[in-house]
Amino acid sequence: MKQRVLSAVGVLLCAGAAVAEGSCEPASDIGFGPIELRLIGEHRVPADADYHGTRIGGLSGIDFDPDWGYLVAISDDKGQYAAPRAYLGQIELADDRIVGLEWTNMLPITIGTGELIDVPLDPEGIRFIPHGDEFGEPTLLFVSEGDANRGVEPRLYEMCSGATRMDEWPAPKTHVAKSARSRSGVRHNRAFESVAVVGDRVAVVANEEPLRQDGDELVRLTTYDLHEPLAEPISEIAYPLGPAPDGLVVSSTGLVDLLALDGGRLLALERSFSPAGRFGARLYVVEPSGATDVLGAASLRSA
Repeated sequence: MKQRVLSAVGVLLCAGAAVAEGSCEPASDIGFGPIELRLIGEHRVPADADYHGTRIGGLSGIDFDPDWGYLVAISDDKGQYAAPRAYLGQIELADDRIVGLEWTNMLPITIGTGELIDVPLDPEGIRFIPHGDEFGEPTLLFVSEGDANRGVEPRLYEMCSGATRMDEWPAPKTHVAKSARSRSGVRHNRAFESVAVVGDRVAVVANEEPLRQDGDELVRLTTYDLHEPLAEPISEIAYPLGPAPDGLVVSSTGLVDLLALDGGRLLALERSFSPAGRFGARLYVVEPSGATDVLGAASLRSA
């Protein structure tokens, strides 16, 4: 079974699998057939870890390509310590444990001329896109939250493994917040947070929290055809945020990562945190088929 990384907390999972603690348990009670959840290992990267004079942490998204043998992690410091960047590394596994991680490359995110992208970036989720014999090395797909307080919209980007930007896709018009006082659009630092690659170059992008006009419960999952650069999204569905873990009084719950599973399903990671600084996380299997297309809907508040 191929292994994939779900989240920047550093948990390495089987390809449709994860569990907080404990043994494998089939998720057969939710009507989709059994899905095994098995923790393979964990590796912690210190927030001040350094690679060739650049600070690696904090990290906002990671992925692992078992065929290529590399892990990619994208920095979340918004350019505070160095230019927006990602890192390639190789993990060492032994006896179903992660026993080492060696960083091998730093990837400054640039346009084709080598210049940095000239809009504020807040990189979040990142995924490999395998290309087989077409290009050889995989390309990378990542999302940026932009800056809602300054009217910078979130976007989806593709770059080669040398970090040069190749293509990009805009957020739907319903997501654009023109200023910090906007009553519609994404919430600041709660926008494009994760991306899953489904099938042949189809991407599903998720906001961390609901749009301002959508209330507090429904997050939008937006689908893009990656064959069409700069094209508008092709569909969108509403994802209901789950309850906080038992015993945790929260100030916020958000959808922080998506991973594509076989058959079109998704594995979703939600995180909650409390004013007291306590955190909780839950994993859900998501079945998108048959969901109502809400692309272009002005609001989901009364839907």
